[in-house]
Amino acid sequence: MRPQQDTNPSSPSPSKPVEQVTIQGKITCLPHKDTNGPQTLECAYGLKDNQGNHYGLQASKTQSIMSLPMNTDVTISGRLHHTTDSKYATKGTIEIQSVKEGN
Repeated sequence: MRPQQDTNPSSPSPSKPVEQVTIQGKITCLPHKDTNGPQTLECAYGLKDNQGNHYGLQASKTQSIMSLPMNTDVTISGRLHHTTDSKYATKGTIEIQSVKEGN
């Protein structure tokens, strides 16, 4: 995978490198960065890869990633935006181009 410079101004972080990726893992709720004090019970859908890294997911209106049950094995291809999330511990956000159930 070679990083590519993103020039799309509507992407989450246009000034940071973007990579085309294909990642296998499981659908999961993203972990919070700050686990001190009370925690809310909301679930931000994400991907946990086979190495334990978490990724946020950005889907188009035609993709229904939220219809997949938790812990579903998937292979997701798309553009990885190396952004830092203030709330969740992730390696970035994947702008989904395709989802395949199973590994």
